Amino acid sequence: MPPCDSLDELAAAMDVPADTLKETFAAYDASVAAGEDAEFGKKLFLNSLSAPYYAMKHFPYRYKTHGGMKVATDSQLTDKDGTPIPNVYCCGSTVADSGSDLAPNAGSGLVTGKAVVAALKA
Repeated sequence: MPPCDSLDELAAAMDVPADTLKETFAAYDASVAAGEDAEFGKKLFLNSLSAPYYAMKHFPYRYKTHGGMKVATDSQLTDKDGTPIPNVYCCGSTVADSGSDLAPNAGSGLVTGKAVVAALKA
């Protein structure tokens, strides 16, 4: 999906009601301002969101296979000797130490995304 420059554009791309999406964003912005998402007890990673917006369909499922890739603490893939490979990152269930649940794998995606952005800015 290409980036969307407004919530109306994002809602259309996601095929959801624009009013509902705007209400969701307003509730999230209130949580950011309060410093806590009281509904879920979340206090970390509450950052205001702004365009461009991206969305993806996600269909969670459980499986019992896991990858064997070894990564450094910033999710950078390592070679057989444990040396980080420049500009190659790995996350989710492809990582040897990943969990079998959605939350740890999604969390590793957040860590990896931040590492990639930092590397691109360097």
